[in-house]
Amino acid sequence: MKDIEEPTKAAWQYATAYQTHYTTKDLRGALDLYRILIDDYPNEVEAKYAREQLRNIAANVVPKQESLAALVEMAIKHLPLASSATP
Repeated sequence: MKDIEEPTKAAWQYATAYQTHYTTKDLRGALDLYRILIDDYPNEVEAKYAREQLRNIAANVVPKQESLAALVEMAIKHLPLASSATP
């Protein structure tokens, strides 16, 4: 008979965040729980799922134009400065 694996701490944290998100509909609480999970277990598959859920929350609560402006600003901060030399 195959052994049943016990849920990991990351799995428990994700389940709690997910329940807070979808069952109790506490978006702020869920956002905080997803962020803690990502901080505690950044390389676990649950952290990947948590990042996706953060994107879902943001897509539903942040106006699209504001979201686009924030994405553009983040991209600008991460791009190298433009060269002043002309081709």
